[in-house]
Amino acid sequence: NLRQTVINIEKMSEKELREDVMDLIEGEVEEEK
Repeated sequence: NLRQTVINIEKMSEKELREDVMDLIEGEVEEEK
């Protein structure tokens, strides 16, 4: 549910959000190798 995802993101602190984004980026980089 996209709306629930947005609500969850809004509840997260910026630090947690940044860490999740970094994890996503690292995962995509790994796939490109």
